[in-house]
Amino acid sequence: MRCLIGLLILMIALGSCSLKDGNPSESSIKDILYDLEVAFNTKDRYRFFQHFHPDYNHDSGSFGQVREAWLNLMASYDLIAIRNIVVEVDGQNAIAYFTMIFTDDGIESEVYAPIQNGELSYFGKDGNVWKVIGNIPAKDFR
Repeated sequence: MRCLIGLLILMIALGSCSLKDGNPSESSIKDILYDLEVAFNTKDRYRFFQHFHPDYNHDSGSFGQVREAWLNLMASYDLIAIRNIVVEVDGQNAIAYFTMIFTDDGIESEVYAPIQNGELSYFGKDGNVWKVIGNIPAKDFR
């Protein structure tokens, strides 16, 4: 009987765990990347840039400069696919590694993030919300 009760408790505990991702932060960042993909593909600029922190800064420029570059990409490519996402979380900061596949008239171009383009790879927590921050530590924009 004790064994059966112990097994029942274990089953309830396991049933309450999410099987999608072991880390809620990783899952949140993957959800943001998926939403960036959808926003890019529907050309929804507001939706795309809502995930950026206002103090975004990256090697390739400030938020305004990166915004202009991504608007040009949206105009130049029909679609983007973000695949093979791996997220490393370190407290209030995270780096996402992934492949971006840009498609225009059926021709695909692959870009590896953050190696070739890391503008969407660096995340910082702003309160309880993950934001794309560029390659500066989250503590620098608080």
